[in-house]
This record gives sequence, C-alpha cells and structure tokens, in this order.
Amino acid sequence: MAAIRLLIIDDNELSRTLLRVIFRNAHFDVVGEAGNVRDGISLAQKHKPDVVLLDIVMPGAMGMDAINPIKACHPQAFIIIVSANDDDELVADCMKKGAEDFIVKPFKTAAIVAKIKKLGEKIRSATSEM
Repeated sequence: MAAIRLLIIDDNELSRTLLRVIFRNAHFDVVGEAGNVRDGISLAQKHKPDVVLLDIVMPGAMGMDAINPIKACHPQAFIIIVSANDDDELVADCMKKGAEDFIVKPFKTAAIVAKIKKLGEKIRSATSEM
C-alpha cells in the first residue's frame, strides 16, 4: 500500500513545519508545502496529492479560493481545512465548495493523524475505481 500523499498550504511556517513533522513521523508522504494560495494550487497541479491540508486565512487570497482550482485539476483530492477560524458560516462555505472536513487549530496530533488515516480507505476506494 502506497503512503498517503499530502500537500500542506498554510502561510504560517511554524504550522507547516509542525504538520510536516507530524505526518512524516506517521509515515505519510508530504509531497509539498506552500505559504500562499497561488503556490499551493501550482503544487497541487504538479503533485496531484491525495489530501490537501489548507488554511483559510492567508495573505493575497483566502484558502477557500484554492478549493475549486484544486478540485478542477485533481477531482479525487480530499481537501481538509486546518484553521483557527472556526466561524460556522466560513466552515459551511468551505464544505459547499468541496472541502471534505474541517480541523480546528490548535489540534491534537493523534486526532489529525487519525482523520487522515481514516481518509486512507476512501482514497484507496477512489484509486481502485479509476
């Protein structure tokens, strides 16, 4: 079984580093990191990750503005919002645009790893149907 391929899009370098360390230690394949929406979309097009971990509030463009372009180039990608902003309306907007789930910062390491592992079954199903 291949490792789940992750892309991290977050303007906070500390958050990106923390997520990278957590997921590499859990044997996931972190294929890229971006500090803004534009670079994140570009990396998603290039690497076609299984899961995109996406912050909402970033300079230049809101993270949720990346959902449609990522889904357009890679419809099988699961997008997980990881943000300290848990406004109900914002969460609902992200889900309507195609986000799979929402994780509130600060998060517990075991919980975020468990969520991504659980997605592994959906990823394997989507891959086997292709």
